[in-house]
Amino acid sequence: MRIQEYRYLGNSKYNIVINGSDYVLYEDIILKYNLLTKDNINDSEIAKYIEENKMYDAYYIALKYIKIKLRTRKEIELYLSKKDYSDFDIDYAIARLEQEKYLDERMYAKSYILDAINLKNTGPHKIIMELTNLGIDRNIVSEELSMFTDDLMMEKVSKYIEKSIKNNHNKSSYILKNKIKQNLINLGYDANIINECFEKYDLDDNDIYKIELEKAKNKLSRKYTGKELDYKIKEYMYRKGFKVE
Repeated sequence: MRIQEYRYLGNSKYNIVINGSDYVLYEDIILKYNLLTKDNINDSEIAKYIEENKMYDAYYIALKYIKIKLRTRKEIELYLSKKDYSDFDIDYAIARLEQEKYLDERMYAKSYILDAINLKNTGPHKIIMELTNLGIDRNIVSEELSMFTDDLMMEKVSKYIEKSIKNNHNKSSYILKNKIKQNLINLGYDANIINECFEKYDLDDNDIYKIELEKAKNKLSRKYTGKELDYKIKEYMYRKGFKVE
C-alpha cells in the first residue's frame, strides 16, 4: 500500500488516502517517514503513525493555546490532561515547547510582574502567591520581583489611598483607614509600607460626622427620647466609627 492522494488541511495537518481509507496526519509524521514517496506502507506501520500522531496533536494543541497568551508549564500540563492526552504525549509537547522557547518561566514571571505593576493594583506578596500557584519557581519569582522597588510600591499605595479617600464620603476616618489598610494587605502590600504612606494623610471627618449625627437624630428621635435617645445616638455613631464626646 502507498499514499494514493493527499490534501493539506491547514494547521500542519494533511488528509491522506491509503488503500481507500482516509487518515489525518501531521506533516511531522509525513516528513519523518517520507510517506509521500514510500512505496510500501503496511497496516502495522499505519497503526504506528496514528499512535505517534497523538503526541504531535498534543504539541500543536498546546502551541495554539500558548499563542493566545503566555502560559506556564503547569497550565499546559493541566490543559492537556483535561483533553485526555497521555503523560507521554504531554511530556513530548512540554519538552518541544521548552526547546522552542515557547515555555520560559523567567520570561513568564517578568511579564506577569510588569502587568501587575503597570495595569493592576496587585502587590508583591500576592504576586508571589499567584506565580507559585501557577508553578513558577519561587527563586525566579523573587529575583524578578526586584523590579518592584519600595519607591514603586509607595507610589502605588499612595495612589490607591488617595483614590479611596476621594471615593468615600460617608465613612469615618477610623473605618475608612482600616478598610483601606485591609484592602491593601489583601492586594499583597506590606503593612509597614502602608502605614508609612498613611502618615502623609490627615483624614478630617468633621463634615461626615455632622451629616451622620443629623441622620441619627432624625431617624432615632422617632422612637426614642431623653437619655435613651442620647444613648442610641452614641451607639449609632460608635458603629459608624466616630468617637463620641
